[in-house]
Amino acid sequence: MRSRFEIVTDEFGRYVFQFLATDGAALLRGLPSRERFTVQVELMQARTALRVGHRFVKHTDDDGGWFAMLTQKNGDPLARTSTVPSEPSLDAVLEQLATTAAGAPLLKHQDA
Repeated sequence: MRSRFEIVTDEFGRYVFQFLATDGAALLRGLPSRERFTVQVELMQARTALRVGHRFVKHTDDDGGWFAMLTQKNGDPLARTSTVPSEPSLDAVLEQLATTAAGAPLLKHQDA
């Protein structure tokens, strides 16, 4: 399978974009919206932000897992990475996103 972006419908009927790795794992997921057009615009903004590595802000959750938020120029969130167990694992996810996501194709709408 090839890495790719998809726009999907979540279990609440909202649209969301996600970036899937070659193994099908969702490495990045956008914010849900009732409007497909809003998600399409955010996807284009995310692709631009992915070309600028410093737009990721690292975080830890209460369980000790690591994730990063992809932000717009003004700092507003665009998408969130998957949660991983350590900072080195997160760095590997960010590297994979940097090398594959900016030019990855967009598949048609899929149901989640």
